[in-house]
Amino acid sequence: PSCHSSTSKNLSPSSFGYYDAIYAHAESTNFAASTRVGSVEVIPPIINDPSGNSSSIQTNQTYAIMRFITINALSASQIVDGKKTLVARGNNGTQIFGDLSGIMLGIHHFNNGIGTVVKEVTDIHKRCPIRFALDDFFDSESSQTVAVNHFGNTVILNPDRPPSGLFGAWRSAVSVPLAILSGAYEVPQISPLSTSTEL
Repeated sequence: PSCHSSTSKNLSPSSFGYYDAIYAHAESTNFAASTRVGSVEVIPPIINDPSGNSSSIQTNQTYAIMRFITINALSASQIVDGKKTLVARGNNGTQIFGDLSGIMLGIHHFNNGIGTVVKEVTDIHKRCPIRFALDDFFDSESSQTVAVNHFGNTVILNPDRPPSGLFGAWRSAVSVPLAILSGAYEVPQISPLSTSTEL
């Protein structure tokens, strides 16, 4: 399963989902007006939505957005009563939600130049034109195959626009094959808890 950002005219540049919504709008138009420069999507102002969708976001400036995805173990397969079952990982799932919240907080702080946690980020939004969007959360189910399939499907959907970066996975056994695939597409991978020397 994955979670995708929704769009809304009520979002402001300081809200978490603002840049996600801008990227989602560009994606919904098959990137007709945007330009890809390396791993950055340059999206011009969105003034009128040609589809007439009243929930589309509107902007008055060009944005340079780097799209990230996360593939982490929200669950793990276990045999329960003789059947394969997905169960929440670690402390009934609270650990992974804390981790995802940290990723979201980091992106929010970068996009808005908030330096309360990392002082070097203070006012970075005034010095750097790039903004981050967190496009999708994928559950690796602690499985190499599931993680690689999620990344592969993401690239297949937009082969000319792979993610700008990838957060995940937790386990080295999952991160290693994922790193091979993401490396083939030159997508940087951040796996802070994977400690294998193969990485």
